[in-house]
Amino acid sequence: MKAHIAFILAILIYHTSAYAEYYLYFMNNTYGEITLRNTCDHRLDSPYCRALNTGKLDAFKRVESHSINYDSGIDEGEDYTLKSFFSIPGSENTADNNYFSTTFHGDFWGSHITEVSVYVDGIQHVLLNKSSDNKSSGNKSSGNKSSGNKSSGNKSSGNKSSGNEVLPDEVGSVAIRHSDGNTYTFYVNAQKDMASIQTIDHLFYAIDKKPTLLSSESDNELTVITYNIKAFPDYIGLVLDLNKVDSRVRYLSQADALRKADVLVFQEAWDSYSRDTLKKKLHDIYPHSYDPIPESYHLRPLGSGLLALSRYPITNTTFVNYQDYQDLQGDDDYSNKGAAYFKIDKNGKAYNLITTHAQAGGGNNSIAARREEFRIIKREIIDSKALAIPNHEPLLVLGDFNTDFYDKKQFGHLQSILNLNSENVLNNLFKTPKFSADSDLNLMIAPEDRSHSILDMVLPVKDFLQPVSSLSQITPLRALDDNRMYQRSYNAKLYHYGNVELSDHFMVQAKFTFAE
Repeated sequence: MKAHIAFILAILIYHTSAYAEYYLYFMNNTYGEITLRNTCDHRLDSPYCRALNTGKLDAFKRVESHSINYDSGIDEGEDYTLKSFFSIPGSENTADNNYFSTTFHGDFWGSHITEVSVYVDGIQHVLLNKSSDNKSSGNKSSGNKSSGNKSSGNKSSGNKSSGNEVLPDEVGSVAIRHSDGNTYTFYVNAQKDMASIQTIDHLFYAIDKKPTLLSSESDNELTVITYNIKAFPDYIGLVLDLNKVDSRVRYLSQADALRKADVLVFQEAWDSYSRDTLKKKLHDIYPHSYDPIPESYHLRPLGSGLLALSRYPITNTTFVNYQDYQDLQGDDDYSNKGAAYFKIDKNGKAYNLITTHAQAGGGNNSIAARREEFRIIKREIIDSKALAIPNHEPLLVLGDFNTDFYDKKQFGHLQSILNLNSENVLNNLFKTPKFSADSDLNLMIAPEDRSHSILDMVLPVKDFLQPVSSLSQITPLRALDDNRMYQRSYNAKLYHYGNVELSDHFMVQAKFTFAE
């Protein structure tokens, strides 16, 4: 019996030592750079506690803020506090009045987290404490609104714990209107995944500001969203990390950020269930849709991946399948990639649009195939006598061109073949992000991929009616308020959990104003 007990204790000690750390992360989910200063409790020096990544934190970036041994250096019955001081975007002020505070309590074995609060302008707002408070089931937290007074929760002041324990799978949040006139939401999520006696392994902090969304004010304005959402069928998850595709699509289908445009176009909406979900859930805003091709065409398992939704009637459509004209390269040969043309009638104003998801890859064969696809668009749609698109109407080409705007040679071919006006691409509301595919910011892209490109664009064709003004904005969307998106994804290759991205591309908005 003693040998059996000793064996169990040895196993517990092994797991405790193997995974005896809390990991804390901080995300700046705003358009502005902030300053971050992370600190450990004054009684916890390295190697027991490491405060990391103090300094400038770019817009939309996440970094590790703390790594702390949850057992060593911790005295039973004592409380310890970690802090992350931050500036409000646009301000260099990182004084003691803005910070996340995490308190954990020493136990006989290990410790447990008792409270997470955020202090803004010196006022405390408790985000998480005991399991019965501030629990979120995947929806936005509604119990943490600030009234301008100090929270009645437990202050993280180093006093003895009251017995509260933060449990995993919780999202705590509070929305605060700051003195700069902007409203910021502060989030924390707690997760457990390691084999150890501790209750929580990871905490994810975030400061968030809702994105600015483009909308139309008149019939001679058109707002468009293009979004590659990486929605493969579930079986592709056997080889790719899809980061919980069903949860992502459900979240997108309810996201306010997708409900302001006149036209919403997806690429890589490969999965039929995902397309049906998007069409059904967004039908109240976009009652008109064009879903151009079934998966079985050309005996390929994947369709075009294109899905167009519109507020206004779609009066004409056609689809050009690249497989009818050439062999696609690599994995793209399993699909029916192509270009979808559709025309909408916005209260008597006609707008013509072409969306595509071009051949992927940087090899010579892929580049050649991609250029041929642009010629196909020119020949079979833009110059089509059957379609006869009037020159006095606008014509926009949009989607994932798999051609980097910053690559002068490759983008030059795209622009020349289709005679495109690219003035709006860098005419942005905000300077950041600079890339629609960015491995430094997007958690669904492996950092070693070193992806820094604008692949997703909305571009007028010069041979047709030109806008008198236009602008664009790359817009990251994250599911910071959905606990499901922090959890482990099947066959995760990048992050076991904590990946709140909704795609490996960022959404791109564009707005065009035409003469009356």
